[in-house]
Amino acid sequence: MSQSTRSPGPLRLVASASLFIGLAACTRTSSDRSDGADTVSGARASSLQQATAPLAVLLDSIRRLSGDFHLVGGGSRWDFSGDQSVFAQFPSHGDSAVVALVDCLGDTSRVVASTRGEPVTVGFMCFTALQRVASYEWGQEDEVGGIWPGIIEPRATPDQLRQAQRAWQEVIDRKAYRLE
Repeated sequence: MSQSTRSPGPLRLVASASLFIGLAACTRTSSDRSDGADTVSGARASSLQQATAPLAVLLDSIRRLSGDFHLVGGGSRWDFSGDQSVFAQFPSHGDSAVVALVDCLGDTSRVVASTRGEPVTVGFMCFTALQRVASYEWGQEDEVGGIWPGIIEPRATPDQLRQAQRAWQEVIDRKAYRLE
């Protein structure tokens, strides 16, 4: 009776390779451990921390963020009481985020977030995210009536939103902003 040796099929090879790679990713030497606890390897943990949602997803997400805008710092700036994680992801998109956020500055649609019980606009949410991504130091030549129109408040009117959008578009056109 002859014994036949059968080579593993392609599916079995893929499954075996996947299992081997998975085990190798979880295996560490004792020098990899800082406190003896079972943790994800440093390289993998770092890549998980750096995961950022696509820009389109972030732009859509700001419409559903709940929270309230309130004045802080002696009434000098607006702070958002809700989840900051969406806003925190915009800077990783750099210049693309600046352009996309300026594009939505003029949007007067209302969102879930509010100030004093009144929903704010998509435009203001985009402005809030934009402040995390870019800055611009304006001069008197940029001001209209002593104020630069690129800075808005939660209750900005549709006209103020459009003015802010135009002001920031000029900044983009001149490449005069600095990424944060």
